[in-house]
Order: sequence, then C-alpha cells, then structure tokens
Amino acid sequence: MNKLNNKEIIEDIKKHLTGINQVDIKYLNDQLKKYSKEKNDEVVYEIFTMIYKRLDPEALQKIHSQVESVQAKRIAEFTEAIKLYNNKEYAKSKEILLKLIDLFEKQFYMQKLNYYDFGEKIEGFIFCETPAKMDKMNIKFYPEPITRYLYYLAKIHHEENDDSLAAIDLEKSLAYNPRCIGNMMYLSIIYNNLNKNEEAFELLKEVLKYAYRKEQLASAYHLIGRYYQENQKYDIAIGCFLISNYYFENEDNYNAIMEITKVAGVIHFNGADDIVNTFKKYNLQHGVSERVIFTINDFIENSIDKMNYDTAEYLTKLAFELTNNNKYKVQLMKIKALRGVKNETR
Repeated sequence: MNKLNNKEIIEDIKKHLTGINQVDIKYLNDQLKKYSKEKNDEVVYEIFTMIYKRLDPEALQKIHSQVESVQAKRIAEFTEAIKLYNNKEYAKSKEILLKLIDLFEKQFYMQKLNYYDFGEKIEGFIFCETPAKMDKMNIKFYPEPITRYLYYLAKIHHEENDDSLAAIDLEKSLAYNPRCIGNMMYLSIIYNNLNKNEEAFELLKEVLKYAYRKEQLASAYHLIGRYYQENQKYDIAIGCFLISNYYFENEDNYNAIMEITKVAGVIHFNGADDIVNTFKKYNLQHGVSERVIFTINDFIENSIDKMNYDTAEYLTKLAFELTNNNKYKVQLMKIKALRGVKNETR
C-alpha cells in the first residue's frame, strides 16, 4: 500500500469528523498524539487548528490565558538575556536566546507563512504596500519578538568573532520580518566584516527603499558614503555624507568629508540640484523613497475611513518627520477634529 502524503492524511482525518464537537475533539486529540510522535509538524498544525475551531468559549479563554502566561514568561527570559548581554555575560545570554529560539520554532504557528514579527505597524504596512494587499495577504503577527532574539544572538556571535554565524542569524531574522531595518543595517556591517562589500552595498540600498525614520536614512547614507569613499567615487560619497547629516547631524559625516578633501581636494556642489543630479548619475535613491510615502498616505486615508484615528495619527507624524511637509500638520488637525466628533457621538 502506498504511503499517504500529508495532504491526503489531512483529508482522511477530515472524512472521519462527525460534526459533533465532543466526539470530533476526542478523535482529533488521538490523531494529534499519533502524528506528534511521528514529528509530522504539518499534520500536527492542521489537527491543532481543527481542534481549536471546535472549542467552546470557556475552553478558548483558558487556552488564551495559558498562552499569555507562557509568553509573559518568555519575554521575562528575553529581558534577562539582554541584561546579561549588556553585562558582557555572553555565554549565559546565548544559552537563554538559543532556548527561546528553539521553543519558538516548535510552535504551531511556525507552520503558516503569513505570520511576521513586525516590530512596528509601519513595517507591516510597508511590506504589504497597500491596505488592499494587506487584507488579501491576511497578515498575522508572531506573539514573540523572534527577530530580536536573533538580533542579540548575532551580536553575541560577533563578540565571539564568528561573523559567519552572525550573518546566518540575521539572514534568518529577515525571513520573519523582511522590513526590519535595524537587522538589515547590522547585517550590512557584518557583510563588510566578511569582505562581502557588494552584498553589504546592495542591502543598504534595500534599507533606503524601506526606511521610515530619519535616523535609519542617516545611518544608511553614511554607510553607503563609506562604500563610495573606499571605491574612490568621491562626489557621490560626499553627497551621501551631506544627506546623512541632513537627516541626523553626526560628526562622523564631517570627518569623512575632511578625509576625502585631503585626498581629492574640495569638491563643489552648485546648489541642491547639483546634489540631486549626482545621485541620479549613480542611480542612487535621494532621500526617503516614494514607495514609503505612497504607502503611508494610502494607509492614513484607509485608517481615517475606518475611524482608526490612533493609526492615522501615528502614520501622519511619521510622514511629517520624514518630509517636514506642512500638509501633514493640517492632516493632524483633521484627525484631531474627527476623533473629537467620534467621542461626542458615543
């Protein structure tokens, strides 16, 4: 007899369901034990989902309370791991992080591809690009900060002089959060340490596409400037240091420009247009990406339509921080007025 594949196993299990919850839950629990022993994670996940859908509200509340308790314990352990890392007790910190990552990867929700560990709402919005796509993709959020677990594990591997492992940690983290700018930035630094300069440069250009805060843009442009400086492309290097300093003043930008001046002499830019044209010459993005602004604007309107004024305000403040455009000040006043009307009608 041919062995059934997972899809066939799941279909066979469904055929045995009666529609009577108590009977079906008992049957499904027996199947759960069987396939758990076989370590068939895909089937286990589907069985768990079928059981979950058949639980009464009281049983569901009990499960939720248990899950919240477990998650609170893990967050406390993670906090301890960070404390140990800051105290340079790397071995102890690493032990906790590896345990947390292992536990996380055994959880049932790991079997679904539409779970992500977006640290901020905006990361999810930028990943989905539009409200319509977000609804269609049915994004769910991991209940644990797996991206942060892997970030600190990478830092420990770096301290242990193993940047190859640090790179693997960070690459893995980006599967859980493809828009985690902090991890992308750190990975670019690790790539440079591994002499993967081109990979680092390409990753930094990706950072520019999705950066949603001034300090992210400032850091990315500074590192890109260093890349161009090392490749003796001094005009665009200085352009990068200037725009980095526009977003966040940093003495390192002035020092880098002085280093270039000592080697190449003074490089003049005749106004802002000259700088913009230099960026065009190298096909490098100048400033915050249009994609990010478009996404923010789209989600602002969607949030207002849904009367989700907290999200609308959060996004509008981000947009103003990035652009200094007064239209977002007007938008904030509009949101405040709409929130007032909503409160009055309650």
